[in-house]
Amino acid sequence: MARVAFDHVWKRYGTNAVVSDLTLEVADGEFVVLVGPSGSGKSTALRMLAGLEEISGGQIMIGDRVVNELTPKDRDVAMVFQSYALYPHMSVFDNMAYGLKLHHVGKEDIARRVRETASFLGIGELLDRKPRQLSGGQRQRVALGRAIVREPQVFLMDEPLSNLDAKLRVQTRAEIIKLHQRLGTTTIYVTHDQVEAMTMGDRIAVLNDGRLQQFDTPDRLYRSPVNLFVAGFIGSPAMNFFDMRVQYADGQGRLVGEHFSLPVADADAGALAGYHDAVVTVGIRPEDIVDRRLDGQLPADAVIGVKVDVVETLGPEQYVYLETAAGDTMVARIPPDVVLRAGTSVDVVLPPDRLYYFDRATGQAIRTEPAGVAETA
Repeated sequence: MARVAFDHVWKRYGTNAVVSDLTLEVADGEFVVLVGPSGSGKSTALRMLAGLEEISGGQIMIGDRVVNELTPKDRDVAMVFQSYALYPHMSVFDNMAYGLKLHHVGKEDIARRVRETASFLGIGELLDRKPRQLSGGQRQRVALGRAIVREPQVFLMDEPLSNLDAKLRVQTRAEIIKLHQRLGTTTIYVTHDQVEAMTMGDRIAVLNDGRLQQFDTPDRLYRSPVNLFVAGFIGSPAMNFFDMRVQYADGQGRLVGEHFSLPVADADAGALAGYHDAVVTVGIRPEDIVDRRLDGQLPADAVIGVKVDVVETLGPEQYVYLETAAGDTMVARIPPDVVLRAGTSVDVVLPPDRLYYFDRATGQAIRTEPAGVAETA
């Protein structure tokens, strides 16, 4: 096992930078997820760490070694690919053993490692089969097993679950988590799926356009996003956003929109004081929007009249898409026993202590936690 560090790492193709000044450190034994949309640079960062892409600047360290000039086979990492990358003409045993043979490991040691790993992964009875005789989930286990038998310092996983169906993806996700808990090997996992990232990572690095946006625990990313991109990317359904003008009168702040206004929570007054008469972006999580009928104690001056557009019933909850008089849309996460029908009108409350604020020009958070989250976290 080993720590991994990116120190001001760049990757350029001509004048186009696909990874820009990436600096982050993964602790020994940590499970870190790199997440972001397509083109964010997450897979490129992983491939530079593996030695499959040359870096254009900076340093990459594994343990105490700078590995910039080392070949992939000398970096002591094992990679699991999205495509499985199994040799179709080899048996499961030979696929798992292949890397060990290249490193001149003895036959008895190879047999022991392969059989122990196959037993752990539940594929012990499949060792004589060819990849074409396996299901997608079984092939993924073989790919994981091939990495495990190497006993590397670092596991690298590049969207390993994207070819699996939804049920198998959830099952295999749990298996990878258990695998990490058992082995304790430093693991860096790439995905575009923020649900995977939130459920698997000890910490998550959010990337966009080749730049690191935030590197933090899942809880901190969700509760305390540092900018508009992280706030909108992390969370499903995504955070709702509105542009509103900050106005102060007699010491009381209000957020004024085209057809509705909201009070500023006392705890947020200081953070917004410098934005008087300026437009800011206001955010609220879907679960923080409350049907007024459910709680009569919430502030009456934070009520908005909306029309129900679409209701998605998901069993334990409902996603309700709402439209304001100005045509703004928002989505609320509502308990399943609340009856809401498309086309009807309803009053909802946007609690002032659950609002996020972002500078409209820079996208940076004005306050990284809503007042209510800061009090309860």
